[in-house]
Amino acid sequence: FVSESNTINVKQFGCHEDDTTDDTDKLQNLIDYADTNNFEITGNSKKIIISKTIFFSAYSVVKNLYLRAIKNGTYTNNFLISINSRNVRDWDIAYPLAYKGKFENLEIDNGTSNSDYNETLNCIYNAGNCQYKDILTRRFNTSFSSSSAYLDVVKLKNISVTHKIGTDFSIFFGYLGDASEIDTAHTFENDIVSNVNFINVGNGHKGCIIKNIINNGVMQILGSIVILENIHCEGENQIIIQNSDVNFTGGFFYHNSPNIKITNSRVNLSNIEFAYLLEDNSYENSSDIDVEIDGVSNVTMNNCYKIILANDINDKFITGIKTNISDN
Repeated sequence: FVSESNTINVKQFGCHEDDTTDDTDKLQNLIDYADTNNFEITGNSKKIIISKTIFFSAYSVVKNLYLRAIKNGTYTNNFLISINSRNVRDWDIAYPLAYKGKFENLEIDNGTSNSDYNETLNCIYNAGNCQYKDILTRRFNTSFSSSSAYLDVVKLKNISVTHKIGTDFSIFFGYLGDASEIDTAHTFENDIVSNVNFINVGNGHKGCIIKNIINNGVMQILGSIVILENIHCEGENQIIIQNSDVNFTGGFFYHNSPNIKITNSRVNLSNIEFAYLLEDNSYENSSDIDVEIDGVSNVTMNNCYKIILANDINDKFITGIKTNISDN
């Protein structure tokens, strides 16, 4: 194969991109060749049918791919895509060079519709210090997981999760790592499961930044040092913080109780608004707990308040937040 640039297009390795023909083997051959010879991979944003797990290296550079998994494919450990892990468990290259791998403008489907999909399939298994930008996933249990590799500076930006299935977290940072970042993520069209587990950061992450999130599900922070900025939560959701050190600046919560649950943690809350819409123009303050604190915790609050909205959006009042503190 000869290329006049450092980029290979999927068409050059025979991918049909016709939403009908299985192009799994052709795409894998292209990826292996590109990784061996330091080529970047580009698609044409047309659907490529995949029937088994696709493997990228920790140093793959990929743009403009539109992948669709078939319902009855063969997927290693139930993942469609694996980065730097042929067994979708252990990394191939231990602690790979940060920022070398880049994945941009990917659209990835599980099946064809909300009635035709693989009910256990996950999307991306990441075992590399990679950057992900402009990623849209449909009908996956977990969209992004880095559960078993020690990873630093993993970057996710502009992540859209639609039609989530299953009960696992859509974005799962489950193992140790430093200075990772989630910037601008959104879950929407939750018409398959009603209560979405959206983001998990756990097991000793230090200096992780999560910002610009529109969250229609649960966010969980376990045993980590995390900065939260500009978090918008609606519906059946909450932020759970356990055994962590969290600085949370700029948040909006709408119509749920409790909104923030803190256990054995140090947390600074600043500029947080809790909003409730009164369907019948009545409000029972005693039933709505905004912040719940348990265990040995140190919590400070600055400019945090509750706003009550009547049916007439102009009829509103502001009151103090309600905090429930356990007796231990």
